[in-house]
Amino acid sequence: MRYPWCTACEEKDKAFVKVSKVAGAKEEFADVVFGVLDLREEKDLARSVWEDGLHLCLKSKCPLHVFKPDEPLNEPYTFQVQLLYEMDEAAMMGDPMAGMPSHTPKGQTTKPNFDRFERDLALLMPRAVSDLSKTSEVPEFRRRWDTAVIGAGVNATAFRHAARELRGTAAFAMEKHTGPLRSSSIQLWRSEVRADTPAIPFDGSLSPLNATYLAHFARVHAQPMLQNYTWDLRDQLGAIGMPVGVLWVNYSDTNNTNATTAALTAFRSLCSKRRGTNASQHILCCVMDQSYSYYQREYGSHEPYPFPFFGVTRKLGFGAGDRYGYPFKEPVNRTVLGFFSSPKRATREMSSWVGRVLAGRVPPSHESGLVTNSSKWLRGQVLDVVWKTYQREINGSTSDVLLELYDDQRKRQHVASAVMDVLAKTLKDYADIKIARMEVSQNYVPAIFGRKQFSKETEYFWSSGSSLGH
Repeated sequence: MRYPWCTACEEKDKAFVKVSKVAGAKEEFADVVFGVLDLREEKDLARSVWEDGLHLCLKSKCPLHVFKPDEPLNEPYTFQVQLLYEMDEAAMMGDPMAGMPSHTPKGQTTKPNFDRFERDLALLMPRAVSDLSKTSEVPEFRRRWDTAVIGAGVNATAFRHAARELRGTAAFAMEKHTGPLRSSSIQLWRSEVRADTPAIPFDGSLSPLNATYLAHFARVHAQPMLQNYTWDLRDQLGAIGMPVGVLWVNYSDTNNTNATTAALTAFRSLCSKRRGTNASQHILCCVMDQSYSYYQREYGSHEPYPFPFFGVTRKLGFGAGDRYGYPFKEPVNRTVLGFFSSPKRATREMSSWVGRVLAGRVPPSHESGLVTNSSKWLRGQVLDVVWKTYQREINGSTSDVLLELYDDQRKRQHVASAVMDVLAKTLKDYADIKIARMEVSQNYVPAIFGRKQFSKETEYFWSSGSSLGH
């Protein structure tokens, strides 16, 4: 549906003609009618387009509208034809050679992504809500879908609105054989669980039925108990908006196979115990293998990265959302093996810690270097601070502190270190003066210092009581 004077969508409209010819020739889309509407001639539709902001004639506002004969005319589905060069741009962003001399990226092409179009259209072909007129049809419906949501005696409009949002994630059906004594209900079934596992009852109000919460409920419980991390999963769980528990395991380390198995057992029990839709009490779960070990840095871990390792995050991915790393004692590589040796105890302790995290009683974790013997202050010596000891040694110190922030790749590193060592020995007799330094490439630096990211400059700060300044 377009205004003739809008040329911003010209490329995508030409692509629509191409994909409609290809898809229309296939048997699975034989019942689909492809067409074009001039909005000048369709006043009612033009008003709805105006209200949706599609009149702005922008390239990002070129949707296709899909009308279903079994759904109201004023509730069309929308999606877009994706051009291949749009995918090329995304690929170029991840091209490590982009911008290098003599490197030529792939040229752009205005060809449509036929596979993406057909996949999106195929999701809209089945009915949003199937009708089950016989009790015998329920097991067959459950068998056909990974996740089935079956309602009885509830508001059909709200139920359908939730089903529309969950296309491709869960299948919805309404039982029509309810008798006078049959109570209203909504139940969710998952095919991955054992056949004798009971359904998950909807925990919201059935009357009135909240379509938005029903959709959230179905999205959460449609997720497998454990999932391996991928970029698609990152986006998928991010859209749900629940906290995520993350377990790192090293499948390639055959010497610790038993520890990996025990950790996965404990993690699965935790995920089952903390399953639900309340973001202040429940979590979804993700498993990362050894190829994502560097993600542990944001959870307060350090090299050599420990396995197994556990944490909670508000958002998956790298550099997004608050992180909380479980407070394993040093050396973590050894203590995690003892921690997960008893899955029941590990589940109990992880669940207790997760509860404190979700209640806001645990501060976010940050990148921190290794806590060593030099992290304990002795008069006459420079105290090496890491983020894990910063709160205690700097903010919690009753002494005046001279703090050096430096990068270990700075020029004449050995000379600068020697100067600080000499200064510390010179001030040995002053009990109320502490000389400290923190390496910035391996540790989180609070914003209070105003330090630029990746800066190689050496900076000095003086802390007197609760004050801190250059």
